[in-house]
Amino acid sequence: MDTIHLGAAPGTTWALSPQEAEEHLHARFPDMQLWHEHAPVSGKDYVTFQVDLEGMTRSGCYFEGGHRMTVNLTGARHPVA
Repeated sequence: MDTIHLGAAPGTTWALSPQEAEEHLHARFPDMQLWHEHAPVSGKDYVTFQVDLEGMTRSGCYFEGGHRMTVNLTGARHPVA
């Protein structure tokens, strides 16, 4: 399995803003890197993040008002601008 999806209860969404998601993620992973992003097509704000777990960098994203958080287990890094 290369990706896991953490989901809200069926029929609901997570009521977290990107800033609140950032606070919760930083509380759990203090050394995490995080970026605030905007998806122009959907108009949604979201956060992408990287965290080192067991020697490998994991990346993920959380969309405001979404029903899941996606975490990539392949160790891909956020693109450098």
